[in-house]
Amino acid sequence: MNTQIVVLAVALMMHCISAVEFTFDLADNAVDCFYEEIKKNSSAYFEFQVSAGGQLDVDVTLKDPQGKVIYNLEKATFDSHQFVAETTGV
Repeated sequence: MNTQIVVLAVALMMHCISAVEFTFDLADNAVDCFYEEIKKNSSAYFEFQVSAGGQLDVDVTLKDPQGKVIYNLEKATFDSHQFVAETTGV
């Protein structure tokens, strides 16, 4: 019976968690924007890694729907950031 409870709990947790991963090319000095809807009070995790080209660094800025900067890093090769969304939006 305990095994059934664990399996059910894991299945419920997997239903609540979603992830998106993608790879793209970014030319030197180019700007690219990506959008994701996040619900208020949801925990979100953001990670990036530069794998090839140029100086092997990028400037990264993450903003909320009102334009408030949540995260900013310049000339970075890799980093991650976790936050809880203060508002719902894209």
